[in-house]
Amino acid sequence: MDNNNNDLFDASKDDDDSLVDTAPRTLPDNVSIGSPSTASPSVRSLALSPEDERRTTRTSISMSRGNTRQRASSDNTAALIGHHLTSSTAFYDIPVNDAFSELVERYIPPDQRPQRNVGSAENPEGVVNLVSNNMWRAVARYARQQLVQSNPNELDQILQLWHLRLLALTKLGLYQLASAEMDKLGDLNRPELTYEFHNIPDHYGSMVPFELHVLWACLPAWLKYPLVSLERLTMLAVHCKKMGAKSAPGPWRQREVQVYLVTATQMMEMNDLVGAANTMEMVLSQFGTKDGREDMDVLSALGRLYLQLGDVEAAERVYGQIEKDAKDQNTTILETIQMNKAFLYIAKGEWREAAEVLQKVLDNNKENLVVVNNLAVCQVYMGQLSAAINLLSTMTLQNPTSAGTCETAVMNLCTLYELRHDPATGKKVDVMKQVARWVGDSFQADCIKLQ
Repeated sequence: MDNNNNDLFDASKDDDDSLVDTAPRTLPDNVSIGSPSTASPSVRSLALSPEDERRTTRTSISMSRGNTRQRASSDNTAALIGHHLTSSTAFYDIPVNDAFSELVERYIPPDQRPQRNVGSAENPEGVVNLVSNNMWRAVARYARQQLVQSNPNELDQILQLWHLRLLALTKLGLYQLASAEMDKLGDLNRPELTYEFHNIPDHYGSMVPFELHVLWACLPAWLKYPLVSLERLTMLAVHCKKMGAKSAPGPWRQREVQVYLVTATQMMEMNDLVGAANTMEMVLSQFGTKDGREDMDVLSALGRLYLQLGDVEAAERVYGQIEKDAKDQNTTILETIQMNKAFLYIAKGEWREAAEVLQKVLDNNKENLVVVNNLAVCQVYMGQLSAAINLLSTMTLQNPTSAGTCETAVMNLCTLYELRHDPATGKKVDVMKQVARWVGDSFQADCIKLQ
C-alpha cells in the first residue's frame, strides 16, 4: 500500500540537547524507526509519501506535454473556471530563501560557501528529478508556470497541476500560502468539477485528483487545527466507502485504507497513540490480506507504535506474526525482521544485543542510514562516544547526498559534537558545509543546532 508527512514515525526534534538519558522500556527519542524521511511506505501520509509524490508528479506533468486532447463543453463553464484557475493573480510569491540558507550566510564566508543545488525544470522528466531531490521551490515555480500557460478548457490537467503546486507549498512549510491558494479552488466537490457535467465521453466522476482531497483534509492540522483535519479525513473515508459500494470497489477500498492510515498519522501528531494503534488494528482486521504479505509494512509500523507506547509484549506478538507470515525470505523482508529485533532490544535497554543486530544489517546494506543512526545511538548508550561520532561523521563524509535527507542522523552528530567539544560551533559548521550542497528545500535547519 502507498503512503506524510508527514512522517508517521519521525524521530523527535525536541529542544533537549542531551543525546543520553535513562533507558526506559520504550524507544528513545533519538532512535530512527522509519526510513530517513518517512516510515514504511504503507503508513505514510498519502499526500506526502515520496513514492506517491513521484507517481502523482508523473501523472500531473504527463498531462502537460502538449498532446492533450481538446474538448468542447456544453457551455463556457469550463473556460470560465479554467481562466480563474490559470490567472497569475491566483498565486502568491514564495520566499526566495529558507532557514538553512540563512544559516549558511550567517556562518560561512562567501568564498567558502558550497554551491547549493537549487534545481530547475524545463520538461516533465526534470520535475520528477526535482521531486526525488526535495527541490520543492523549483517544483512550485514549475507548476505555476505551467498553470498560467495551460489551456483554460483542460480542467483535469489544470487540477493536476494545482495539486503539484499545493503539494510543493506544503513541503516548503508555507502552509498559510497553501491555504490561501487552496481557497481559490473553491468547493472541490461541486458539479462543475466532474466529467459528467461537461459531457466528456468515457470519463466519470470527479476531475479533482484524490490526492488533492487528502491534501485539503490534512492542511488544517498543519495550521494547528488538528480536529478539523480529523473531521475532514473521516468524511473522506465515508465517501470512499460509499463510492466503493457503488462501483469499482477495489480502487476505492485502497483509498479508504490510505485515508485511515493518514488518520493514524494525524492521531500520532496529536499524541493520541492509543487512537492511532486502534486505527491501525482496525485496518489490519478489516482490510488485511489472507496470507499477510501485503500487511507486513503495516504490522511493522504497528509494532513500533506499541514500542512507543511502552507495550513491549504487544510489539513482540506483532513481530512474531510478521516472521510467521514471511514466507518469501527476500533481502527486504529479512532486513525488516532484523530491524524489528533491534527495536525490541533497544526498547528493553539491551544495547549491546541491538548493536550486534544492527551491525549485521549494516554489513549487508551500507547505505541504510537508519541503521547507521540507530547503531550510533546504541554505541552512545554503551559508552562508546568516539565510535558513535566516527560512525556518523563517516556517513556525512562518504554519503553527503543521503545525509542531506537524514535529518535525525545529522542532529545526533551535532549533539555528539556538543558533548565532546566546547564550543562545538566549528564542528557543526563543518557538518553544514558537507551537506549544504545536497539538502532539499524541506530540510529542517534546526537539526544543525546553530542559532
